[in-house]
Amino acid sequence: MRGPDRLRSSNRQCRRSRGKLGEAIAGFAKVEKKTSGFSGANLRPGNASYLAVTYALRGDLDVARTWLAEAEKRNANAPFKTVVTGIVAFAQAIVELREGRDAEVLGWLDQRWRGLEGSLTGTVLRPFTVLRAFAAARAGGEREIGSAQRILQGLAPIRSGEFAMLEVEWAEMQRFLH
Repeated sequence: MRGPDRLRSSNRQCRRSRGKLGEAIAGFAKVEKKTSGFSGANLRPGNASYLAVTYALRGDLDVARTWLAEAEKRNANAPFKTVVTGIVAFAQAIVELREGRDAEVLGWLDQRWRGLEGSLTGTVLRPFTVLRAFAAARAGGEREIGSAQRILQGLAPIRSGEFAMLEVEWAEMQRFLH
């Protein structure tokens, strides 16, 4: 992806990061329409995974699951699987946490965390770390607050609104972050 297309991709992801989920979905959907029938690009699995994340953040879990399945299918033949696999894991964690499977998500993340750390950029890994702490806090109740605090240690937001995408349409996450 070069020039204007790369800039537009960055803008869609920025909108999602800032909590402008509807605008981000519209942008990802536009890309989806443009690239349908163009199976050779690694853009397609990435776009499907971004749609899965964004719908999960909005709480549209059935749609998020549909995009998760599509991202996994597209990623099976993609040349750069690692990053998309990590983003799919991020979306899956959001879906399962929103459905209340906190202990399962925490266990799954504890087993896979080193691999995820090695495959994701900070723009995904930092909010993913918040999800991990959220899972720890909810899985163990008050006795696990210390675990959540250890996970979040040193993770103060780099910029204002860094974790807005997590809390804008997720009331439990908003309470956790504040």
